[in-house]
Amino acid sequence: MIDTSTIFSTATDEQIRDFAGTYEDLFDINNIDTFVSGSNRNARKYIASLIRSNVLQGIEVETLREASQETGLGIATRNGKIVMPAGSKEITELMRFLNDGRYRGPVSGDPYITNSRRPAP
Repeated sequence: MIDTSTIFSTATDEQIRDFAGTYEDLFDINNIDTFVSGSNRNARKYIASLIRSNVLQGIEVETLREASQETGLGIATRNGKIVMPAGSKEITELMRFLNDGRYRGPVSGDPYITNSRRPAP
């Protein structure tokens, strides 16, 4: 058997709260309880990945907003922060984007969702 717990781990409620606190300068979260309860299994996988990778450390809100628009995902901002959506689907899509799970096809220019995090050779 292969232990996939480090690959497919999901963030606990406490880890989601810690994530929100760590990135309070990046996200405008209206209600932390709504964010926690709205984080479904996939969002929790993405959050756990973001925690492990620390990729959001030092990233600018405007950089993320512009990049999200290129992938067809609109990110709302308020007071210089990314507004955390309240809906489960929207939270998942934002977390997917932050995990490099959305991109614009280089040939068609169409936005796509990827299910692989395997680096290109």
